[in-house]
Amino acid sequence: MNTALASFLKYCPHDSYRREALWFETVIAMPPLRELCESWLSKLSEIGAIRKKLLDYLLPRIGGRNPDKIATEAVGAIRKFGHLKSDKPAHYLPIWTEPPLEVLIYVLSRLYPEPSVVKMEQFKANTLWQALLWQAAGIERIILEGERVGIIASITKLDRYYQFALEGTGEERLNMFLHKWENRNGDE
Repeated sequence: MNTALASFLKYCPHDSYRREALWFETVIAMPPLRELCESWLSKLSEIGAIRKKLLDYLLPRIGGRNPDKIATEAVGAIRKFGHLKSDKPAHYLPIWTEPPLEVLIYVLSRLYPEPSVVKMEQFKANTLWQALLWQAAGIERIILEGERVGIIASITKLDRYYQFALEGTGEERLNMFLHKWENRNGDE
């Protein structure tokens, strides 16, 4: 059982934050969905694409399964998470977002469960952000904000070294925010 997710969902007061944490876990747990978002949806231009392009993308990747059914299920899931819209029938546009600090804290706790030093350029280049449709440029700004609030222990920028450090376990870092939410919810 993912106790970090259960705690986040229980104490987080924001529906949109809970939805983004679930989106992260869904993309991690479903490699075909991650590949679809990373390799196709995130590559669409601002004019989007029609369903035929989606089916063309899926057909060589799904074996003998029904591409129309898979497309319908994938589109429905991505829409529910708020990362896809259709301005007209069978036309898809990706919705890129910038994750809130609290969601990035959750993600960092899952990706780095132990104390870590992370190179910023490698972190920003992670294709996971494309799959999540999270703007990589905004993630750096959020990391800087994380240092300000104490979740990121330090940021080092020296010549070719640009990295951030995470102290404590991912559970400890996440609990800092969960306890704030828990206490605030208990006061109401």
